[in-house]
Amino acid sequence: MEVVVDPNCETAWIDPDKVRQVLLNLVHNALHAFQADRGRVQITARKGQLAGPGGATLEALELVVEDDGPGITPDVLEKLFIPFFTTRDQGTGLGLAISRRLVEAHGGEVAVRSPPGRGATFTLRIPSEMPPQLSDQATDGSAHG
Repeated sequence: MEVVVDPNCETAWIDPDKVRQVLLNLVHNALHAFQADRGRVQITARKGQLAGPGGATLEALELVVEDDGPGITPDVLEKLFIPFFTTRDQGTGLGLAISRRLVEAHGGEVAVRSPPGRGATFTLRIPSEMPPQLSDQATDGSAHG
């Protein structure tokens, strides 16, 4: 696994435990997708942008988790964030649904891209400035990270 942090990366008000939970879930899913213990996972932190209220563009912290596994088929891709949907025998189908809700509680968004047979890329965008209406929900006990 490789971690890349752009020196121009934005900071954001986050709950570090919740964002860590999201990243661990995405890495865990990537590792389960690999065949014969082979594959690469990279986490990148960089500057990004997010559509804000009223169409405004917000500066954002962008966290990207990408792997070179087999990818996600289009039929699975459309169901990925539905609670209790899973493709694994031992899965609960809650990890990605919870991850999306945690990112959205920070005023952010999750996007996924997976060209057939070419891995998967999950992109989290969290606004650099927490919208006032979300600050009590998402940052209860949090730190600026």
